[in-house]
Amino acid sequence: MKTEPGPAGAGEKKRATMRYSIIEGSAYSAVTGFGDSFLTPFALALGANAFHIGLLKSLPQLVNSVTQEFGAWLMERIGKRMPLILWGVFFECFVWVALLSIPFLLPLPGDYRVFAVIAITTVYAFLSAVNHPAWVSLMADVVPEKSRGEYFGTRNKTTGFAGLAALVIAGYLLGLFENVFLGFAALFAAAFAARMVSLYFFTKHYEPHYLPAAVRKTAERISIFRTDFGRYLTYSAVMMFAVYLASPFFAVYMLRDLRFDYLVYAFILGGEAVTRFVCMPYWGLLGDRFGNRTVLFATSLFVPAIPLLWLFNQDPAYLFLVQVFSGFAWAGFDLASFNYSLDSTTHANRAKRTAHLNLANGLAGFGGAAIGGALALGAETVKTVFLGLSGIPLVFLLSGVLRFAAGAMFAPRMREVKAVTPVDNRAFAVRALTIYPLKGIRQEMNGAWRTTQWFEERVKKIVARKQA
Repeated sequence: MKTEPGPAGAGEKKRATMRYSIIEGSAYSAVTGFGDSFLTPFALALGANAFHIGLLKSLPQLVNSVTQEFGAWLMERIGKRMPLILWGVFFECFVWVALLSIPFLLPLPGDYRVFAVIAITTVYAFLSAVNHPAWVSLMADVVPEKSRGEYFGTRNKTTGFAGLAALVIAGYLLGLFENVFLGFAALFAAAFAARMVSLYFFTKHYEPHYLPAAVRKTAERISIFRTDFGRYLTYSAVMMFAVYLASPFFAVYMLRDLRFDYLVYAFILGGEAVTRFVCMPYWGLLGDRFGNRTVLFATSLFVPAIPLLWLFNQDPAYLFLVQVFSGFAWAGFDLASFNYSLDSTTHANRAKRTAHLNLANGLAGFGGAAIGGALALGAETVKTVFLGLSGIPLVFLLSGVLRFAAGAMFAPRMREVKAVTPVDNRAFAVRALTIYPLKGIRQEMNGAWRTTQWFEERVKKIVARKQA
């Protein structure tokens, strides 16, 4: 861990930390690809039902959100951010050891082992929550405000590639094992190793000076709901409730109802992952130019369509294309949400308000997942049919309708909080869906061509030196 050296050299140390953060984030994305993405399949293999999966997704979400208030308080008490991050990540590593041990060390009935997975995952969420406000506060101080969209877009593109590679490898490896629990053990061991790599690069981060807690108290005198951040918090929480009605159950629907194998499952998830990391830099540039509120407004029109598109066809190729669109929409929504939360807070109140935001999102996500699981299980039990839909597809329909309502009611109430190029929101949404992606593809091709030319020149120079 790098300590504060004074004004001299701080700029270079921040730039180095930005580079290390991309490597660290890539390792963490590999953890997600090998581990987090396969927690639901792991629970299903242990005998979990829709209610268990709802609990697996919602309870850790609730604990994560509640604990972030504690994480922000602890950061203020300590007065530093890196110790919280380092210790939290260190203990996170061993969660994967505990998970891979469950099928072999707990000779219990299926339900008890499923609840053990839920309990351990909840501990994982607690550890992650303790260090998250510190990480957000640290990166907001390290990354220059004017280039946040571009930097985090590039960072997310790189980390997304690592996550996609891990996801595809994990899906392939899992299909090679006759004993599926040995396969999960191999994946979770890889997640452990990747998180250790992440921990190493965290130790190389530089921490700028942190403002004392006493100074921050003056920033909290105005009611949070009367601020730009408060209006964003309300919108985000309502949207997360609508999203989590359905999001825990896409994996259940694919593996249990559609009976896809693990490789097809990874292939469909990969459609979203690859689109996310390709689109992130361009959403970042659009956010820097036109404003993160504009990007949020546009993507709030796209996100409701995702669960509805799952209702029309269940062919893997079609669902892959749906997930490509999902990656495009969520890349913009997630990046703009993160950057808007930074734009609408200050150094003085950022950690505390980040905790408020995650508490609201966590409570909303917990409620959405719990209600979604109960609705899916109830509809399957009593064979409820509406518009020809039952069970999980019926929950997808409800989620899509509520997502649209959340965007229509709350997104227009937000305002842009930084100086940007003015643009009509609806016109921007159309361009974002048509013109800007084509420009992005052209830029990617030009970048690839320039890289190829540079590589050819380097090879020619090396060959020429050897011949001389």
